[in-house]
Amino acid sequence: MRPLKTTLFIFCVLGLMAALSIVWPHEGVTLGSMTLNWPSLEEVMQNPNSASSAEAQETPALVELTVEEVMAQELKVQEDEATTAPKTKEEAFVSFTHTSDIRIFLPNDSAEYLDNFFSALENAPNKQVRILHYGDSQIEEDRITSRIRNNLQNQFGGIGVGMEPPVIFTQKMTINVNSYPELPYNILYGLKQMRATDNRYGPLLQVCRTQDRATVAVRPCNYTSFTKSRQFNRLGVLVDGMGRIEVKAADSTYLLTADTLTEMQQLCIDLPQAVTEADFRFEGNWNIYSLLLDGQTGVSVDNIPMRGYAGTTFSLIDKSTMQPFFDAQNVGLIILQFGGNAVPGLTSDQSIEAWKAGIGQQINYFHRLAPEACILMIGPADMSTNVNGEMQTYPQLPKVVNALKEAALSHNAAFWSMYDAMGGWNSMTQWVNARPQLAGEDFIHFTHKGANKMADLLNQVIDQYYQNYLQRKQSYNQNNESQNNLDSVGALPLSADVASTDSL
Repeated sequence: MRPLKTTLFIFCVLGLMAALSIVWPHEGVTLGSMTLNWPSLEEVMQNPNSASSAEAQETPALVELTVEEVMAQELKVQEDEATTAPKTKEEAFVSFTHTSDIRIFLPNDSAEYLDNFFSALENAPNKQVRILHYGDSQIEEDRITSRIRNNLQNQFGGIGVGMEPPVIFTQKMTINVNSYPELPYNILYGLKQMRATDNRYGPLLQVCRTQDRATVAVRPCNYTSFTKSRQFNRLGVLVDGMGRIEVKAADSTYLLTADTLTEMQQLCIDLPQAVTEADFRFEGNWNIYSLLLDGQTGVSVDNIPMRGYAGTTFSLIDKSTMQPFFDAQNVGLIILQFGGNAVPGLTSDQSIEAWKAGIGQQINYFHRLAPEACILMIGPADMSTNVNGEMQTYPQLPKVVNALKEAALSHNAAFWSMYDAMGGWNSMTQWVNARPQLAGEDFIHFTHKGANKMADLLNQVIDQYYQNYLQRKQSYNQNNESQNNLDSVGALPLSADVASTDSL
């Protein structure tokens, strides 16, 4: 073939490919079970390296920074852009809460929203305060929760891992729980055949049942961290049924009950010293909603993972197996960490709005159960799917995150975005490619190191809001003291005048 014909042939082929790039549907052409895709002109002309490098510059790994460093960056930006820059910690905090991607959004932008929780933490050495952390598979194995618990127990006291079910589906880093014989159970989520017909589940969203005799053994795991979590001096159960319940700990056996309980009750025993092992012995027919492995004071943080759960059916639970627990406990904070399991199925604006409405109903449900508790909604992490052969953020994920934020704030709950804290759009690929690796090859779940980084970041953010609470509390007390002094001093001249008049 002559050079001219070869050149013409090449240009014809390129022209045909360009024409296909123009007319080919963006969603592809479906042939049976296959979908044929063709790149658009924009994708063909794009420099593959320039997009990724620019994206890397636009989405810094915020988890490598402390919150103090992030706040310093926020302050420097304002100094560069504004003629009057904030100078105080209070002003830097206000800037942080209005501009930072890692801030906690508060209902009505009220700095006082978390004050009840912080006040309960301050009083934790005198009265136990409880935090319930509900979430999807991102918190399995006690991930994220364990570091929140460890941080708060180190600050405000407390021991124990909190509530645990007699049947644990995924082994945890803190303790091992095993039942003998293996107990039948019902759960609110998962396979439909595992549901309870009466919707009596309890605060762990599951119930185990004993017939005749059973033993539930609690033992420490081999994980070297979290020593506070692996010991407890208050043991208890949430149960209803009939028969006898004993608990053996430190060579002593304690009777919890030998009665018939027609309604769910919380039964506890305080030990003279902390232990790391215990055996719960059940005789008779019991519905077991939870074990309680706590300290007598300080902070208790419950890890309640629900693999595959979208977070929209809490309100189906029979209130009689929820309200007694919340009435008996001093619940300071309820964390609801959901969204990831819903993202793949939320493909339209209508479906996102319907899911948003469902989340709002669940927040209201928890407000009714625990009116004094604060609620913190945590949105999903970045998640990637295959788009034209490349792993990219689910297209609808930002809309889902925004809908979750709107649901939280409009129903008097705070909101924290893991998606934005990670770095936003396509940050998951950075976490997967990081060394050491921070996210798994499924481009959805954190590795243990990634979960630790996310938990540490959340701990730092919460601590910033707590420090602001302390500053506001100190200022309030100082203002009151100053006002009292002014009132006292203000009375002196009047008394002196009166005395002078009387002497004339």
